Amino acid sequence: ELLPVAIPSVAVCLQTLKNGGYSAKVKEHVESLLGMSNLEIDNFMSTSLGTFPGSKILTLVTQVSFYLKPSVDELLERNRYVTGWFSPYHRGRKIIHPIIVHHFQPDAVSLLTKWNAVVQDLQAAMEQVFPECTIEEWMEENVQPSLQKLQQVVDDLDKAIQAQSQGHFH
Repeated sequence: ELLPVAIPSVAVCLQTLKNGGYSAKVKEHVESLLGMSNLEIDNFMSTSLGTFPGSKILTLVTQVSFYLKPSVDELLERNRYVTGWFSPYHRGRKIIHPIIVHHFQPDAVSLLTKWNAVVQDLQAAMEQVFPECTIEEWMEENVQPSLQKLQQVVDDLDKAIQAQSQGHFH
């Protein structure tokens, strides 16, 4: 786990030790020290999870950890337009049904744009704190699998639309 992500937990543990137990007072003190409105994160897409050094990394890692894979999976595996009209068979042959262009492509492009922006922000925040190898490892393990899958579908959509507009299918 990245240190900025662990700071709230570490702070609670240290304050609990210092005070001889956990209490509402300990919770409030830690929230105040870290500039967090609530230690119990219930809104994972909130714009800021604190004001302590590294809190931007915590905020963005939390978004990626809780939403990136589920949002991509939801779009690619549970979307009836994709499973029915843009399966690997269709993608491989660059066959595209107009319904995909209208009902799916805008969602795919929008999701890709959104996650690319979050990942860029995260990359920039991590560069302030971590060596390149740490960033590379974290991104490769936690971001790339979902982002590449989404990018590939968007690329396949573009190729299929191009092939169709040129009037030939493979």
